[in-house]
Amino acid sequence: MTKEIEIKFLLQNQSDKKIKQLLSGLDLLGERQFHLKNSYFDTPARQLWQWRLGLRVRQDGGYLEQTIKTSGRVIGGLHQRSEYNIKLEEPWPWPRLSDFPKEIWPKEAGLPQIQQELTKLFTTDFERTLWKLGWDQKSEVEVVLDRGAIVATELHEPIHELELELLKGRGEALFALSRKLIHEVDGLRFGLASKAQRGFALAEGAPLGCKTLTTERLSTEQLIGSGLEHWLYHQEIYWQQGDDRARSELILGIKAVSQGLRQLGGLEPLAWQLILKQLLEELEANTSREETLVALGERELLLTTLGLMEHLVHKAQES
Repeated sequence: MTKEIEIKFLLQNQSDKKIKQLLSGLDLLGERQFHLKNSYFDTPARQLWQWRLGLRVRQDGGYLEQTIKTSGRVIGGLHQRSEYNIKLEEPWPWPRLSDFPKEIWPKEAGLPQIQQELTKLFTTDFERTLWKLGWDQKSEVEVVLDRGAIVATELHEPIHELELELLKGRGEALFALSRKLIHEVDGLRFGLASKAQRGFALAEGAPLGCKTLTTERLSTEQLIGSGLEHWLYHQEIYWQQGDDRARSELILGIKAVSQGLRQLGGLEPLAWQLILKQLLEELEANTSREETLVALGERELLLTTLGLMEHLVHKAQES
């Protein structure tokens, strides 16, 4: 089992060249380019998805493996989840659930029946550029740039994203590298939904849908974290679809974060509050999609968002 800790950015077309230039000037331990094709499986009733598990078979050249990913948790936009990888020998085999550790399955899961009902729902097909970086002489970070598509029958969505994953060392390395990217690369925005989440939505015949934010009986840190996740999730929907409800929901998320920061107190939270207050004023004054996206893409706001993520991770580690 491995545990992923990662930050994801969604990209614009002009971002790639600058990212490659920036990374080539850092402590580069390795770089390679390759093509990946993944097939995702579940039952018609989406039983694995109900258990918050994702099952895929990946082809990397001649290498094949099956993977189960758990949902893990998202701490204000930072992904933390476990995955189980098993090498496969046969060319494009059907996944074998019995090969995975027994402890990942719910009691009385009925694996033989689930195995029999498995069907392929969608694929992801993309080119990946991978960099392995040293950081602060203690940490290693893997950076991947993916560009391709998610395909479910006749429906498809583009993939164009950058993921930073901590391989070893301190989580601060992820935030330091993210901060450098935000300062030097235009057009970045945080991504919350995984390729699997987007693929399952596409397989249902619809893009990602809006959610409802519940803030009752939350601690201050939970309020900030839930608000930030709600904000970033609906910001992604609004960016892709221009959905008015998504705009309303992301504003609710920002207001929840602001409320939590007021409860938190301190100089840094106060600075974050002021930036979010200005953002809310802009969003309420300017209702056009273009003006909204400009406001949400401001570099100062991205740095504030990253600071909130880092704060939440530190609090989670303390508890």
